[in-house]
Amino acid sequence: MDKNNDTKLYWSTKELAEHLGEPIHTVRYWEGEFSSFLKPRTTISGRYQYSREDLKTAALIKHLLREKHYTIAGAKDYLRNRKSGNMDKKDIIDTLLEVKDKLYKIRAELNAIKDNE
Repeated sequence: MDKNNDTKLYWSTKELAEHLGEPIHTVRYWEGEFSSFLKPRTTISGRYQYSREDLKTAALIKHLLREKHYTIAGAKDYLRNRKSGNMDKKDIIDTLLEVKDKLYKIRAELNAIKDNE
């Protein structure tokens, strides 16, 4: 996916799969399993197009399944609770700490690039 294209509104299944680093069949499987949360629009020719919100949701699904080792049912429960605003405080804190760690890594990478210039 072209990360520099901030004006793009929709992505194909292939582009979403590439963005997530997952096979296309996995994205299609998740679409079926998480149909309450992933809702791509369908073109006249029957192709799915994913919105920016779908990209965020798919990334969260990947995080829950691959990194947090949730089951499909557990990930659905998490997404349902998140949607209704009933997120557990521990989950919120864990998520914030993970974001913080990722930001520190990005900062270190940027500093390394800056130092090499």
